[in-house]
Amino acid sequence: MKNQKLLVIFMIVLEIIMISLISSWMRYTTDLEEDQDSASDLEKISSFGNINDLMVVVVLGFGIIMLSYRNYGLSTMGYILLIVSFCVPFSIILNVFWYQVSIRDVRVYRIDLSIFIESMFATLTVMICFRALLGKVTPFLLFLVSIFEIFFYSLNVYVSSFELEIFDLGKSMNVHLFAGCFSITVSLIYTMSNKAIYTAYKKQVSDHISETITLLGTFLLWIYLPGANGSLAQNTGFYRSIINSVMSLISSTVVTFLLSGFFHNGKFTIKDVRNGTIVGGIAIGSVAHLYLTPIVSMGIGGVASLISFFSMNMFCGWYEKRLNIKDTSEIFSLNIIPGFVSGLSSIIVSAIASKYDSKYSDQFSKYFPQGNDQWKFQAGGLFFTIGIAIFGGGLCGLCIKLFNFPAPKDPFNDEENWNESNSTSKERDDSDLELKRQNFNISARDNFNFKLKTPMQSEDDNEKISSDSD
Repeated sequence: MKNQKLLVIFMIVLEIIMISLISSWMRYTTDLEEDQDSASDLEKISSFGNINDLMVVVVLGFGIIMLSYRNYGLSTMGYILLIVSFCVPFSIILNVFWYQVSIRDVRVYRIDLSIFIESMFATLTVMICFRALLGKVTPFLLFLVSIFEIFFYSLNVYVSSFELEIFDLGKSMNVHLFAGCFSITVSLIYTMSNKAIYTAYKKQVSDHISETITLLGTFLLWIYLPGANGSLAQNTGFYRSIINSVMSLISSTVVTFLLSGFFHNGKFTIKDVRNGTIVGGIAIGSVAHLYLTPIVSMGIGGVASLISFFSMNMFCGWYEKRLNIKDTSEIFSLNIIPGFVSGLSSIIVSAIASKYDSKYSDQFSKYFPQGNDQWKFQAGGLFFTIGIAIFGGGLCGLCIKLFNFPAPKDPFNDEENWNESNSTSKERDDSDLELKRQNFNISARDNFNFKLKTPMQSEDDNEKISSDSD
């Protein structure tokens, strides 16, 4: 109850500050204010009209994919709406701030649809971090982490776009790689300072229905990631983003199913399919708008899914034991690996772009602002993103540890912060009781069969004993 009151006060103060800044800093573009429809306006609507694709990815895709915990569904979906409603205007304010820093002037900013797309990408970083902290933190801490993450995200975008002038239209580096490194760092420090949270992982309960629902999130991401990758691209770059993303997704899906079936005795696992099938759409993001051949797009998706599969099934278990951290949503494999692969792809494509400058004709400087040295700046942007993400995540985690913010009393459970109807609570209790009864019956049956089977008895003797006992 105390945490909830603190959250309400915190939100009221933040909303007052944001409303004041928005009212003094921002106006709509002149065309929107004058309600004029011109050819250029229609072209902008065509270029940025797929903001809905990005919203589906942020709200539904990464929201539903987090519904694997049966007792934490209300918190998962409910907090997403609240966080999105807070992060979008907060990100717009920070974007305007860094823009004014870049021009060394303070003026009224004319906002259009493109800045909303940028703010949705910023919100996506928080959604990824939410997956790492799912069930571990209170709503107040979730907002605190959001403020830290969006600030360092906007700083990273400012350095990448205005200072280094790198290209990352699909935001695979600036969003997925950044958010993955940030969230893993925060989760590591927070878990180390709250040992009870680590032991509470045993309360994570998922069943066949909840795992099946998470696949719906995978389907939504599979469908809408191509549009999200091209949301900032224009003209033919948008169509190349769609085609290259789809080809990469196809490749990662096929490779994931082949590897999962081969290494799991001919059967597929939900974890592999849920995450590995969409890493291709993330890995292609930074270069999706460029002139790539279909085999290159498929190669990027295949390599990303290959590395992601082995990291998910081998490396993640190792670092979870060594670092005493539980990567509940496979963020390392789903976000960090494909984000890093996308960054490496941008370096390679930039290094060889001069050999194919005829394809870009007079637009070569538009795609590669640093010319033949673009690959150096892409490499600098890649490692700067990793560094600032770890630094920001570490600073956020240390602040949480320093001020000793309380952890949830009942992790991974909706009842602490949500009022449930009596019927819903009773149905869940009955479901838990039935699950325990089934587990007990299975355990009792296995123990009974084990006692019947002695080393000197054959299977026929066991069947005879069983029939005699009946």
